[in-house]
Amino acid sequence: MARLALVLVAAELVLWNIFTPIFESADESTYYQHVYFLAHEKRLPNLNFPPEQGGVMSYPPTYYLPLIPILLVFDAPSIYDLASIQLRSNHRSGLRYTNFNFFIHSSRELKWRWNRQEWAVHLMRLVANGWGVGTIILVYMAAKQLFKGEKQAIGASLWVGFNPMFAHLNSTITVINLLIFLASLMWYWILKWRDRFDWKRSFILGGVVGLATITKTTGLLLLPIVVTRLLLTKENRIRNLLVLVLSFSLVSGWWFIRNIALYGSLLDTDKVVATTGTRAFMAQQMGLINYWVGFFTSQWATFWTGYGWSTVYFPKIILGVLFVSIVLAGWGVAKSDKKELRWLIGGIVFWLAMLIVVHARFPAFHAKDFYPMIIPTSILVITGWNYLWWTWKLPKLGKYGIIYAVVVLFLINVTYLLLDVSPKLFGRQSF
Repeated sequence: MARLALVLVAAELVLWNIFTPIFESADESTYYQHVYFLAHEKRLPNLNFPPEQGGVMSYPPTYYLPLIPILLVFDAPSIYDLASIQLRSNHRSGLRYTNFNFFIHSSRELKWRWNRQEWAVHLMRLVANGWGVGTIILVYMAAKQLFKGEKQAIGASLWVGFNPMFAHLNSTITVINLLIFLASLMWYWILKWRDRFDWKRSFILGGVVGLATITKTTGLLLLPIVVTRLLLTKENRIRNLLVLVLSFSLVSGWWFIRNIALYGSLLDTDKVVATTGTRAFMAQQMGLINYWVGFFTSQWATFWTGYGWSTVYFPKIILGVLFVSIVLAGWGVAKSDKKELRWLIGGIVFWLAMLIVVHARFPAFHAKDFYPMIIPTSILVITGWNYLWWTWKLPKLGKYGIIYAVVVLFLINVTYLLLDVSPKLFGRQSF
């Protein structure tokens, strides 16, 4: 059953890859151009000289390095080489319910007669598919650490894997899919090792968090979670903490040194804000109450839906049904007596608090930055549902019942992709 679920989730991710036109995922064109810059300039961009970048922001490099060979093999052009890529901006993309596509795509792309850039993008997306499959495996293995049966672990994997936003994020070029994988790897080892930490395991965790930090700066927020977990252990806390810091520094220390040398601070966020033209905190611009309302409503909607630039959303009634299902899960968690859940809840609360602070600086509320908490979130949801299922004495799901549920969820997800999402992101073809 677990293998069938994994195969169908992997197939779903590949289908989202194929049927999502290139650069219709928000910022995918920017991430692609960053790969192009690294491949041809053979160095990281310097935010002190914006004109030299050609529109490229300064990102930590880890995510992009495996993508460089793909771009070079296909000799894929820059996004600014319009004669080569045959892609034009869609100036009506901001008109909600009429045009969702940011670019005007040719009918040739819709028929899969791809040019070298389109081939490069879709193969780069296969790497993203791989990170997504890896995350699903980690969700399954992490859930098995807390649940006695396999059914709950499969349920957690399905809840994540067949979420359309998870599929979208893990089938496009976006740095968040590697961060989600690394954060999930961290959570899996924390749940597996529990109080059994030694210097070797501390070294591994420090390296994982270091890699997450030089994947996306948000990954630095994982460090306090790991440090707190080590400090709550009973033996060799100081030694393990020092080893953790050493490992973290060996992996990511060069990035902080570079930022200090170029920008005068450990992080490059001040320079990024200046480069993007943001002049004030979002909370200051919107007002504190509006900011809080906007943050949480946007996080909720974009956790499930909101693909592309314009963007494609679920109908509100579906978001309402999902909200009720999560409220029921929360009720079940409150009634359950699993002490391990307190640690997971604490991690989620800390992460949300940090996102509130971070998003107050940048004009973006997308829930993709919440996805590094997907393991504790999925475990809490399945715990709540499982408790209510047994309390209400609902019928047991046998082997064939689970298989039926997996296949139905797969078919619903793919049908939604093919009949609603993909046509909107392709838009009307004009050439």
